[in-house]
Amino acid sequence: MNKKSIPVSGMHCGACETLLEKTLSKIEGVAAVSAKRSKGTLEISYGNSAPDWNAVKNSIKECGYAVGEAEKKPWFSHDAEDYEWVFASLLAILAAIVVFRSLWIEWSMGNVASPTLPVVFAVGLAAGLSTCMALVWGLVLGVSAKWNASRPNASAWSRFEPHLYFNAGRVVGFAILGGILGSFWSLLGFSHLLTGALTLAVAAVMILLGANLTGISPRLGSYLPSLPKFFDAPGDSDRPGRIKTALLWASTFFLPCGFTLAMQTYAISTGNFVLGAATMGIFALGTTPGLLGVGGITAFAKGAFAKRFFQFVGTLVFLLWLYNLSNAHSLVSLGGGYEKTETVTVDPSTLEIQEVRMVQDSFGYSPKTIPIKPNRRIRLVVEGKDPYSCASRLVIPSVGVSKALKKGENVIEFVSPTSGTVRFSCSMGMYTGKFVVEE
Repeated sequence: MNKKSIPVSGMHCGACETLLEKTLSKIEGVAAVSAKRSKGTLEISYGNSAPDWNAVKNSIKECGYAVGEAEKKPWFSHDAEDYEWVFASLLAILAAIVVFRSLWIEWSMGNVASPTLPVVFAVGLAAGLSTCMALVWGLVLGVSAKWNASRPNASAWSRFEPHLYFNAGRVVGFAILGGILGSFWSLLGFSHLLTGALTLAVAAVMILLGANLTGISPRLGSYLPSLPKFFDAPGDSDRPGRIKTALLWASTFFLPCGFTLAMQTYAISTGNFVLGAATMGIFALGTTPGLLGVGGITAFAKGAFAKRFFQFVGTLVFLLWLYNLSNAHSLVSLGGGYEKTETVTVDPSTLEIQEVRMVQDSFGYSPKTIPIKPNRRIRLVVEGKDPYSCASRLVIPSVGVSKALKKGENVIEFVSPTSGTVRFSCSMGMYTGKFVVEE
């Protein structure tokens, strides 16, 4: 079998690869075609008789792609308007954040000890509009904007359609996985390091999405990985694979979000497949309006307005990247243990007890700095006021604590070091604090 490699520019996703492979395989003499978007090449396999190469090139052009190597992209844009628009977008977003924070009233379930399914739906509605969903927001915004920007001639419906599969996949996937949690609770147990690693991985994708959409770093944006061909509808670059896209986004069940973790904990507590499935499915359904609004708006940007709109979205994705990067750093640094690792190995039951108190609510933990004595058996009493908020899981990794907080008093015990600082946070790294050892 003979092979020939042809440089092709213009491929931007798995559907492009599939379209070219499907089209060129119909040409007489072509035995197999392998399109590689990352390399910008088509590898054509043929037998003793070579295909008509002019027909091959014409077919490539008819599919909307160019024969020849693409011009090497610069690290930074040479268009001053790109920077001006991104800067203007940044100012507008920061101004909106200031106004939003001044008007925002933190949503609370302080009076609810055990949520009913309607309340679970309300939690989902709140989560869909909360900064706790920054990871999912960033992916939905970035991926949908990238999808729509690369398909300027597609109809608004074709560009909105993927969001229906995305949200349907979340609802069904969350329900199935919630049922599994209700039956096999031990399947849930992300460490702070794993959560931090997942957050960093998503943040890495987000910075590439931001660079790609804003256009201020064409070279960096070109490294954005495309979805595998498995997730695209064969031969149709304007439509995603329905079931495959739904399956992909169902995996957001595993992205660290405080609200999601709180609902997962409740699903575990049901000890029942049906109740666990209902809890997580209805929660995901509650997030649907917010996520449809966040990502669906990108489907209606067309014409001259589209480029600037997608640059605005790219700037927002950059900010969400910084936010998630900060959270990931908090989680990863938690595992550093004490500032000084001087500890004494003794039987905890022989140590003097020191009781300290802290309050957890939808704003985090108070106080954020708690003095403790060295080499004591610390009895931390946490008054849980909002058991289904972002701060509902307290993580103190250096002393091996990861606890889902219930409404009312939660008692946690650990041995204090001889010196140093013991850091704590919520499961996402959004709300942090520390115990400071003092003589």
